[in-house]
Amino acid sequence: MEDSFKIFEELKTSLVNYLNHKASLLKIELAEKISKLLSSLIAISLIAICMLFVLVFISIALSIFIGNKIGEIYIGFLIVSFIHLIFGICIWTMRVRWIQIPMMNFILKQLFDDSERNTNHS
Repeated sequence: MEDSFKIFEELKTSLVNYLNHKASLLKIELAEKISKLLSSLIAISLIAICMLFVLVFISIALSIFIGNKIGEIYIGFLIVSFIHLIFGICIWTMRVRWIQIPMMNFILKQLFDDSERNTNHS
């Protein structure tokens, strides 16, 4: 009878150890996925900021160029501002299809894509 209790006690200890190791593994995997997601989002944000600076300087140059061709600099800035307004309206109306859905897909892929892990550990 004592052997049965000893076997159950060993089984309980093994089960607790297994569950602890499984929880640790899940924490590590979650931390890895979150860090990968955050690093990707930071990289995308830095690229977006750089592209914003490029857009600003190109817009200024284009505004001055158009203004010089027309004869009034401020008209060049008004024309480029109007072009930006049109683009802004288009982006706003298409934000779900162009921004929200791709961003959600990107985040979900980063969090739930196990194909990379399976190919590395096989």
